[in-house]
Amino acid sequence: MNPEIASGDVSGENEDGENGDGRRNIRSTIAFPYSGLADAEQIADALHHRGDSATVDEIAAKLGQTTSSGSFRTKMATARIFGAIDVRRGQATLTPLGRRLVDSDKQRQARVDAFLHVPLYKQIYDAFKGHQLPGNAGIENRMVQLGVSPKQTERARQALQKSADRAGFFESGRDRLVKPALSGSTGENEDVDDRNPAPSSSASSLPEWAEKMWLALLSDDAAEWSPEQLKAYVDGARAAFKAQG
Repeated sequence: MNPEIASGDVSGENEDGENGDGRRNIRSTIAFPYSGLADAEQIADALHHRGDSATVDEIAAKLGQTTSSGSFRTKMATARIFGAIDVRRGQATLTPLGRRLVDSDKQRQARVDAFLHVPLYKQIYDAFKGHQLPGNAGIENRMVQLGVSPKQTERARQALQKSADRAGFFESGRDRLVKPALSGSTGENEDVDDRNPAPSSSASSLPEWAEKMWLALLSDDAAEWSPEQLKAYVDGARAAFKAQG
């Protein structure tokens, strides 16, 4: 896995690992950020002011932070999971979606697209589309079914709610996720990346959640997973499949 992803993503520890005090660690198997969309926009804005590409050190300096800061690392991971930046070997680049996030004329639609870019948020949105959300405990229980570690559900839920609010999904009330009615944009279709081509017709017949998990398994990052990480991811996929049934 890329070391710049430090929060909420498929972890480097497996379900049978220990956290140092003899207790078993269960790591999340679905990507989500530990902080809200506002932090992703802050990173995107800082990167934009550096010419859309800069080293991680330069971004930290722009924000008056250090690369070893937990807060900074979380923000960088958050920006990447929202699809605002790409990080390769210490060099960060603003993605097409990130450029729209810093463009005042395109920002509202970009926020919607960024929210739905997060695998966990997209599955929660799809699960309760057109229906009332359960209470906080119900949302967290659903997150566990989708692959979030039980120890991380509260933070994951809080970040989701902050991000949904910023992206306009709570404009009709905080008891349901409703995509804002926006016009003049084709959404995430503008952000197609040549490194992740559209799936074949046979792959497209899969449910969307399964398609995303399959594509993640075929990504460059997945090639670096250990056998234990791969097992944890597959186990998470099985749990998601059972939850759909």
